[in-house]
Amino acid sequence: MKREGGRIDHARVRVVATGERGLHALEAMLSGNLYGADFIAIHTQMTQAVKSAVSTQIFASDGSDDDRPAEERPFPSAARQKLYHALSGADMVILVTSLETAACARVAQVVIETTRALDMMSALVVIRPFPAHLQETTHTHMALLQYDVDLLLVIGAQTAAWQQTELDVVRTIHALNNLVNASGLINLDLADLKSTTGGQGTAILTTGEAHGTQYARRAARRALYAHSQGRGIHGARRLLLHLTIGPEANLTDVQDATRILQDVIHPEANIILGVTVDPRFSSKLAVTAVAADFSTTA
Repeated sequence: MKREGGRIDHARVRVVATGERGLHALEAMLSGNLYGADFIAIHTQMTQAVKSAVSTQIFASDGSDDDRPAEERPFPSAARQKLYHALSGADMVILVTSLETAACARVAQVVIETTRALDMMSALVVIRPFPAHLQETTHTHMALLQYDVDLLLVIGAQTAAWQQTELDVVRTIHALNNLVNASGLINLDLADLKSTTGGQGTAILTTGEAHGTQYARRAARRALYAHSQGRGIHGARRLLLHLTIGPEANLTDVQDATRILQDVIHPEANIILGVTVDPRFSSKLAVTAVAADFSTTA
């Protein structure tokens, strides 16, 4: 792993998915060309892998008859060892799941434990299920795990549009991966992300993009609210902000975009800023923001 000045030059990311919704989202990511990311599918049922195109597949069930509840069944030692080796060498692990079953929660706990044993940053992306009667179980499992991960994001499933939810998940993973791997005028890394979100419960990830007239301000306004997560960055005490600008952009563009987001968060919020210049961005600006610590709002 190359480092410059103690910073990771390129973050190696493992994206792990379990549960029906998580596995569907993982399949959608395979064609997304995530730079530096590898994919791991963990199946709670032996039949789930039949149509999977993921190269690394792990089975959380050995297929034997077991009358015990899912949360009480031991995670197979061979599967645990395979997971350990699959995660080894990564800098960040992103786990995608709905947590709507005990089996999913059990897998999530094992993944998080393994990530911590390997001293990696962990991100949990929870797909909040629909219909609503399934959400109570998800929230119960999430409450048990939220402070064991460095970053927690919750994406709400669309009522009748799973494809939109899938797209929201893929975009979120892309944004996280790009956030820690973008290089530019002011770089961000995993330490910046972890210091923003670590131990803060649910965080919010927003994005915004605009080109043409007043593109910096319009992009920032679009990044104030995350529709897929059901809330905005308002009142956050911690903000990680990354701007992608074009070669012709100037300091005023950066200040305009930053000020719009700064105006809605806590007046004493800690802000970490990264800036990347992309030659493909002509009169265009993109914003990615990760907000956390909503314990006290302005």
